Amino acid sequence: MQSGTSRVVPVSAQGPSDGAYDVDDLQQLAPHLVGRARRGVVGSSRYARKLREEICAAARDPSRRPVLISGEPGLEKDNLAALVHFGSPDRQQLMLRFDGALLRPDGSELFGGHDHGSLLLELLGRGALLIDKLDQAPAPLQNKLLELASSKAFERRLFFTAEQALPAFDRCCTQIRVPPLRVRRRDLGEWLRYGVRQRSRKLGWTTPPQVSEAVVKRLQSYDFPNNIRELETLIYRALQQVRRQEPSWQPEPGWSPHNDQRIARRRLLDAGTSAALSLRHLALEASAQGVDARAMALEHVVIRPGQLGVCARQPMAVARTPGPGP
Repeated sequence: MQSGTSRVVPVSAQGPSDGAYDVDDLQQLAPHLVGRARRGVVGSSRYARKLREEICAAARDPSRRPVLISGEPGLEKDNLAALVHFGSPDRQQLMLRFDGALLRPDGSELFGGHDHGSLLLELLGRGALLIDKLDQAPAPLQNKLLELASSKAFERRLFFTAEQALPAFDRCCTQIRVPPLRVRRRDLGEWLRYGVRQRSRKLGWTTPPQVSEAVVKRLQSYDFPNNIRELETLIYRALQQVRRQEPSWQPEPGWSPHNDQRIARRRLLDAGTSAALSLRHLALEASAQGVDARAMALEHVVIRPGQLGVCARQPMAVARTPGPGP
């Protein structure tokens, strides 16, 4: 590093002992920095309440014990790790995230060597290190990380996420197991409404479309194999469809298609082909992938301005993937 081209940038008391990072350090850290948690835990079911309690307990842990967050794909386990970190007394410290599946077996990205320059762990100071998808990391690297997690002298706080069981880490980590969306069906309406509000805000809509109970009930019959990620994709596609159909639409406060039942019925029926998406698409994908879609005889879910509604059409039969013979 040439002293004539490097500038020192102070960053509180984290990282280097002099309380400052140079530009090269910041460039090295930047791709891995976690700035904040994306959202809290949505829902009021007992599963959501228990999850919030476990996150709060891990955040308050004075020993800063490593945390292993496990669960199925699409449950935003990395976001839960961020909730623990930014809810703890260490919230002013840095948090770095690495994808375990992309790290080298020797962990040179973390421990230095090759072309990776300074040790990122030294730059991290007393901050937090999140290894996402730990179960997909190479075995030699898992062994190194297990040594760090078991070490009392390691000053940084460790967070891991995994989809598969890792018994070796169970003994040295606080366990947080995230329930899948299919066992939290009671939370689905809150997730839908939250997601629609968030997406609508990004689209610049001052009033988001309303989610009817009929849509919630239809979606509660679907298992969502990819959990929150799949639900967010559904919401995104639906609102983009509304935007394409009526780009100038802005729902008026208090407006409802039920104010004119005849117009509302015609709009819903006309939308049957052009606006039908979501569950039909998801059911077909699930069937094509060999996932049992519960032999869904699902009605089309459609989205119209101001309303997420169910199209009053004949139910659609979804072909099941043939199973093994008797």
